Amino acid sequence: MTRLTKQVKSLYADSKYEMPAKQLSEAALTKANTQKDKVYKLRGDLSKAQQKAFKVDQQQLQAAKKIFSVQDTLNTELGDDQVLKDEGFKIQAFNNDFT
Repeated sequence: MTRLTKQVKSLYADSKYEMPAKQLSEAALTKANTQKDKVYKLRGDLSKAQQKAFKVDQQQLQAAKKIFSVQDTLNTELGDDQVLKDEGFKIQAFNNDFT
């Protein structure tokens, strides 16, 4: 349980899960997921506090998978440019609003 929690926390920028996932990699996700599966088999032996922590870890792991999926899709779509562009954006109108 402790190892799973450490692995899930390591996927994020800080231990409170407040920052977007920065250390996200497919290898780290797979490692954490494997550990989750091991803990899942033993979930009947966990104390109430551990079960609560396990639920939180499962949710954070699920969120990390979604973030990774979005990052992966964005990287594929952006290609080499790695820049988001709004074709309809008019810089002059934007500047006029803030003068």
